[in-house]
Amino acid sequence: SEAEMNEQINKIVGEYPDSDTFNSRMKEENIDIPSWKKEIEYQIMLDKLVKAVAGSEITVTPDEVRKYYDDHLDLYNSPTRVRALQIMLETKEQAQTILDEIKGGADFSELAKTYSISPDSEKGGDLGYFSENEMPPAFSIVFKMKPGELSGVVESEYGFHILKVLDRLEAKMLTLEEARPEIEEKLKRLKSEERYGAWFEEIRKSTKIEVNPSVLEKIKL
Repeated sequence: SEAEMNEQINKIVGEYPDSDTFNSRMKEENIDIPSWKKEIEYQIMLDKLVKAVAGSEITVTPDEVRKYYDDHLDLYNSPTRVRALQIMLETKEQAQTILDEIKGGADFSELAKTYSISPDSEKGGDLGYFSENEMPPAFSIVFKMKPGELSGVVESEYGFHILKVLDRLEAKMLTLEEARPEIEEKLKRLKSEERYGAWFEEIRKSTKIEVNPSVLEKIKL
């Protein structure tokens, strides 16, 4: 029911330090709120189904939560990451000319495809997301820039670069307790799906049901 869903949502949100922390977490993971609510609704339905067919509720122990946290630290503790575009050229003069064109309104990605000598030129200079220690020291400048901001000409051992920041994801440092509600829900879902899958397989074998994979995929819980 809607009341059950709202209760579950409020429980999860309430276990974060505050609403800003929760919203930041959702943004960092690129989670769409409406889709997330549908996932909660799905979990409630699955819990009821599993309880009906298996006769017991799904539980998650503190040790299981801790093990998942320790095994997936990269999901809950990560440095600041930036997504940026670059154009790399052989000379400072070339770079300055291109920079002037960009400041004059030229499209950064199109110029990257045409002039950049870096392999990422095929993607319009898109470097994707990276942390500071994953790039040459010269690239540290982007971690002082804001999304949409353009650098000057930056020199590195590889050439002369023009950089543009597209997005910034702040460092995540979630303690076990802060990550607990999310991990519990994830493990609960995995256990539910495993138990339901085992039950369905037994029913399929015992009744010799012919299953159409394409149809099953559409209704898969």
